[in-house]
This record gives sequence, structure tokens and C-alpha cells, in this order.
Amino acid sequence: MISLGAYIMEEVSAVFMDVQTELVFFMLAIGTHLLFFNKFNFFNKSALAKPKVVDTHSSLKQQQRVAPNAAMQALKAALRAGDVKAAMEHFEALQSLWQGHDSPSSAPHMLLEQLVKVAAQSGALSQLLQLMAKMGLVNKALDLVLVESSSKGDSVAFAEAERLGRAEGVKFTASTYQALVKGASICGAPEDAKRFMKEAQQSGLADVAIYTTYMKGLLKTGNNQEMRKVMEAMRAAGLQPSVVTFNGFLGAAVASGAGAMKIIMDEMKASNIKPDQVTCAILLKTVSANSKGTTLETVLAMLDDLEGEMDEVLFGSVVEACLRVGRADYLAPLLEKKRTAKGFGVKGAHTYGSIIRAYGYVQDIEGAWNAWREMRRQHILPISVTVGCMVEALVTNGDIEAGYELVQELCQDEATAPLVNAVIYGSIVKGFSHKRSFVRVWQVYDEMIAKNLKFSIVTFNTLIDACARSGELNRLPMLLKDIDAQDLKLGIVTYSAILKGYCQANRLDEAFELVESMKKTTDLVPDEIMFNSLLDGCARQGLYDRGMELFAKMESAGVRPSNFTLSVLVKMANRGKRLEQAFKICDEVSSKYKFRLNVHVFANLVQACINHHDLPRAIGVLDRMLQERVRPDLRTYSMLLRACIDAREAVDADGLLRSATGLRGAKFVASAAQVQGGLPGDLISEILQGLMDRCCEERLAASLLVDLGRSVKVDPKLRLRLAARMG
Repeated sequence: MISLGAYIMEEVSAVFMDVQTELVFFMLAIGTHLLFFNKFNFFNKSALAKPKVVDTHSSLKQQQRVAPNAAMQALKAALRAGDVKAAMEHFEALQSLWQGHDSPSSAPHMLLEQLVKVAAQSGALSQLLQLMAKMGLVNKALDLVLVESSSKGDSVAFAEAERLGRAEGVKFTASTYQALVKGASICGAPEDAKRFMKEAQQSGLADVAIYTTYMKGLLKTGNNQEMRKVMEAMRAAGLQPSVVTFNGFLGAAVASGAGAMKIIMDEMKASNIKPDQVTCAILLKTVSANSKGTTLETVLAMLDDLEGEMDEVLFGSVVEACLRVGRADYLAPLLEKKRTAKGFGVKGAHTYGSIIRAYGYVQDIEGAWNAWREMRRQHILPISVTVGCMVEALVTNGDIEAGYELVQELCQDEATAPLVNAVIYGSIVKGFSHKRSFVRVWQVYDEMIAKNLKFSIVTFNTLIDACARSGELNRLPMLLKDIDAQDLKLGIVTYSAILKGYCQANRLDEAFELVESMKKTTDLVPDEIMFNSLLDGCARQGLYDRGMELFAKMESAGVRPSNFTLSVLVKMANRGKRLEQAFKICDEVSSKYKFRLNVHVFANLVQACINHHDLPRAIGVLDRMLQERVRPDLRTYSMLLRACIDAREAVDADGLLRSATGLRGAKFVASAAQVQGGLPGDLISEILQGLMDRCCEERLAASLLVDLGRSVKVDPKLRLRLAARMG
């Protein structure tokens, strides 16, 4: 106990001495400041010896001291008010204070910096430069003016500052050259930036900061070739960039494309600089489904080589990147690693949102709940994003009522009630709509109205889509009235949702009227989605001629058709009894707009052929699919196999089933002919039953059953029936 008390007293004494030292330095700083601004003379012995004698000469000196102090206060007031004209006048009146004094205090420089900022905001940098030249202060103001003029994009003042600095014989420092290089890059003068860089190199002032500034400008203009040359020159000069420098390059290169990113990573490797967590976080920002540069695999490999555990921010970035590219296979082990890691504690509600969203994506609802409960146990207050991720995870995985109950629970807590917004409720509405629980949709909507939630147009789009799905178009006027009451404007998505409802209800004339009304009363023009909805409406009713007239208008409006458009056109030709036109349209449109037919267009062609009782042509479409390297889907094989059974074409059915499952004796032997994920057992059982009953081909069915083996689950009764018949 005695040794512990002595230790505590020793620590307290050390703290006291530190505080005492800090106070001494603080008082010295105040004294220096007063000496500079007020010209105090603490050693005026006559003043101390004769305080009661009034000296006229001494009073005059006191008045002279008061005048600069008043001018200083006036200068500060003008700067606070943003009055650049008055500030420059007071600054000039204090000329004697600015010349010949190298104050240890930073106050003079700070006031000059404020004056330059006010002048830049007022567009008076040129006038300020003239004042600086008049007062002989160009050398002190040059760097400040260069920085401010470039940040404001004032190329005239920037050029004038450079010219004046050279005319006044100002000796350029490394800071000056850095400001010149940066300003030239910002003002769109890459040749000037190159000239300044060369000057800095020749004067021996080019340091890492100047090289870095110049190269960031090159990244901005996409001059990757010059970037590589400068990097080599930097190394040749014996300057070694750090990982912080390279991270700065990567941050600037995010908007410059994959080429610049690759160069930087190559140079980083050449400089023997290892990536750190910041490097990986920057690279992860560029990872997307369509990214041509950095891949998720590349960054994950870097993470494996990092020293120490990844922090919370980086973990969240990795999760978000996996979600962007749809890699559930990477997410699952990442989440498991986080769950079992010791000492990895998440403290941010936003990170928890990413984790919950990831669990929802990999369909691990228990994991999502565990993350939510862990967050609540740590008394971390969720944010709206976190709540939205949890509700969305529940809804997308089918537990819509659980999402609704969670919202109710949060609304009963004063701390979390404000977090629940219309977007979160919108997820629940969407879930009930897709589940076709339309009674619940409108119950939730009434609850949202009662809570006076601020709706977004996205929520109303979801509700209008629910009207279309349920056929309750009579609710549209009420929703449109509520949209107007919330001061929201109908956008193209809202019009498309209403249009879809009309088309699905076969109210085609009203759909066309809606489009015409939109064109007359708004600046909106129909897009591909709207044209496709109208075309689908025509297809539903077999209105081939009207649909083709609409398609001609679509093309004349400059709206490019897609494979979805083409699949609708094939459907329309099929229902309009125009089989030949279906093939003709496919060839003409795909050739004109230079895209390949996808599996959905081919499937619709197969269906059209089957509907027109042309089975050989339908099988020919499958052959064309394989030649064009388009893998058939389950729908394509289902239609063909059933059509073969209906037509009693047992051999074709046998060959197609073998093609779909990769068995010997297949009609099409290419591996691309196999269905992704295989055919379901129910369909195989149905075809085998058809071969036995409708086609009376028990031997073909038995041979297929033997070759399929036990890997495919078929109806057990079917095996018994087939064995009985063969026996």
C-alpha cells in the first residue's frame, strides 16, 4: 500500500509539473503577442518611478500606441464583415507593423491569410496584389494569393500573381512551386504546370510534395504516359514516395479510369511499397459489376497479405463491394470469419447495416438477427439505414410480418421511433405486394398516412405497382390525389407504373391516352419501358398491326429497342398469327441494332413455333441457340419436351431429355445444351410417364431411367409401374 501511494504521488507530481510548464509557455506566447501588437514597454523605468507626474511627451507616445491598436481592431472587424475595401485600407494604415517585423507569433500571417481569402471571395485579388506591391509585401503574400486564386478558378489573378512575383524578384520556395503547379493544373493549363515542374527540378527544390501535386494534375487530365515518366524521374532524384503518397494518387485516379489505377499499382510495387488498409479501401470503391480494372479477387488477395486485422471501415467496404458485384460466395466466409474473430468489435451503426444487408443477401436470416441483437446489446443506437437493411433482409427472405413487427417495436421506443420513415415502410408494402397480400398493403398504407410520414415518389410507385398487380385500378385517383397533397411530381417511373396497370387490365385505350396526356402536360417523353409496356398491351390482345405502328413510332423517337422489346414483339406476332413475321422481326432488329438474341427471345420463338404446330422448326430454334452459344433454360426444354410428347414424337423427346441432362445418345451433344442446375425431377417424371402412356414407348423410358440412375429423383411409383410393364 505504501509503495502504491508513493507511485500515485509521483504520478500526480509529474502531471502538476507538466501543467506548470504548459502555463509558462502559454504566458510567454501572450506576452510576445502583446509586445508585437501593442508595443508595450514593460521596462519604462521613468513610468514606474514617477507614476503621478503627467508628461506631455509621454502622453503623445501613448496616443501613437493607441492608434495602431484601433486600426488593428478595425481591420479585424472589416475582415469579419467581409468588407474587402475597408480591410485593405486598414491593412495599409498598419504598414509599419507589417514591415521589418518577423514576429514569433502566427497572428500577422493569419491576418494576412484572412485578407487574401476575403479578397478572393470578393473577386478583388488583382487589387490586393497591387496593394501588396505598393507596400513591398509581395514576397509574404505570393503563396497565399496563388493558392486562393487557383481554388477559386481565377486564372487571371493567378497569372498576375506569378508575373508580379517574378517582377518583384521574389525568391520562389518549394511552397511557391507547389502552389504554381497545383494552380496551373486546376486552371486547366497543363503546359504551365509542366514548366513550373521543370523549374522546380532545375532549382533543386522539387520535393515529394511538388512531384505529388504535379502527378495528381496529370491524373486529372488522364496523361498516364507523362505520369509514368515523372514517377521515374522522382525515383531517379532519390525521392521515395510513401504509402500515403500512393494512396493520394489512387484517390485522385478513381475518376480517371482503370489505366491510371494500374500504373499507380505497378509503380507502388516497383517502389517496394506495400498496400495498407487505406489502399484497399480506395481500390474497393472502384469494384463494380462492370469494372474493367481492379477486381474483387485482386483486393481480397491484398487483404490476405496485410499486417494485422482489418478495421471496421475496411470490413464494411469489403462487404459493400461483394454486394455490388453479387458475390455471395465471398460474403459467406467473410461473415463467418467476422463472427468467429476475437477482438473484432463493430462500433458503427452503418457497418452493422452493411453486415445485416450481407446476411440478407446470402439468405442467412439468423445471422442478420444475431448482428441486430449484438448491436442492441452494445447499446449502439441504429440509424435509419441500419433499420432499413434489417427490414429489407427480412422482407426479401419472405418474413414480411417479422419486418412489420420490428417496425412496430421501434415505433414504440422514443429513441428509435424517429428512425422509421416512409422508405422503410415502403419495403414492407413492396413485400406484401409481391406476395399478393393486397389487404395488408392497404392496411400498412393507411398506417403510414396516420403517422403523417413524409412520402417519397418511390413509395407511391410501389403502391401504384400494387394496384397494377391486384387489378385495383380504382385506387389510382386516390393515390394521385395523395401525391399532389405531398407536393410530389409524377416522374417517368410513376407514369410507367400507371401505364403497366392499364395494360395488364387490357385497358389499352386509356394507356395510350395517358401517354399523350403526359407528353402534353409535362416535359417527359416515353422511354423504352413505357414503349415496352404498350407493346405488351398490344401483344396481350393480339393487336399485331397496332403494335407494329407503335414500334415504328418508338424507332422514330430515337428509343433503342432491347432484347426485352424483341421478346414482346415475338409474343405479339405469335398471338397475331404471324409466325414468319416473328422470325423476320428478330433478324431485322438484331441486325440493325447490332445485338445478339438472348434466351428469352429464343424461348418465345420456340413457343410461337409450338403454338403454330411446327415442332421441327421449334427444335431448329434450339439448334440455332446452341450454334450462337446461348444456353437453353428450363422453360425452353419444358415447352419442347411437352410438345414432343403431345405430338407422340418419342425419339425427339428421348434425344432432348438426354441433351438437357448430358446423357449419352443426346440429340445435341454440346455441353452448352445442358440446363444450368439440371431438370427438376417432377418434369423428368412427367416426360417418362408420357413416353410410357401417350407414346407407348416403355423401352425408351426404361433406357432413360437406367441412364439417369439414382442422381435424379423421379416418382418412385413410376419405377414400379415401368418395372411391372417391362416384366
